[in-house]
Amino acid sequence: MSQLRRLALSVSTLAEIHLSDQQYINALDMLRTARDADEVGRQMETVADRVERAGAESRSDRVRHRLSGVLAEVDCARAYALAHSSLANLYESVGIDIVPANATTEDLATLNKQVDASIKDWLAGRLPELPPPANPAQIPSDPLHFGMGTRPTTMETARKDGFIN
Repeated sequence: MSQLRRLALSVSTLAEIHLSDQQYINALDMLRTARDADEVGRQMETVADRVERAGAESRSDRVRHRLSGVLAEVDCARAYALAHSSLANLYESVGIDIVPANATTEDLATLNKQVDASIKDWLAGRLPELPPPANPAQIPSDPLHFGMGTRPTTMETARKDGFIN
C-alpha cells in the first residue's frame, strides 16, 4: 500500500511539473503575442499622430487610437507578469527557491542583488548549501533511495514486490 502511495505521489509530482511547464510555455506565447500587438499599437499611434497633425482626423479619433495603444501596453505588461508568475510556479514545482534562506527582505535593492546572485549560482550549477539534519540518524544509509525502500532492478523483482502483474 505504501508503494502505491509513493507511486501516486510521484505521478502527482510529475503531473504538477508538466502542467507548470505547459503554463510557462503558454505564458511565453501570450507574451510574444502581446508584444506584437503592443508594437502594432505603437505604430497605429504614430500614424494617428501624423494624421491628426495633417488635419485629416478628429481629436476624438486620436484619443481612441491612443487608448487602444495604452490597452495594448497594459496587455503586454499583464502577459509579462503572467510569464514571471508561471516561471515561479515551475520553479516551485521542481523545488527551486531562488530567494536565499538568509535573504534580507527589508531592502528591495539588497533583495534583488541576493536573488540575482542566487539565479547566477543556479545557472552555473551551484546548488545552495543544505543545513545538516537535526538528527544524524535521519540520514539514509543509501542516499539514492532516500528512505523509500528498495526499488526493483529486474522484472521478476518488480512482479514479486507487486509493482507489476
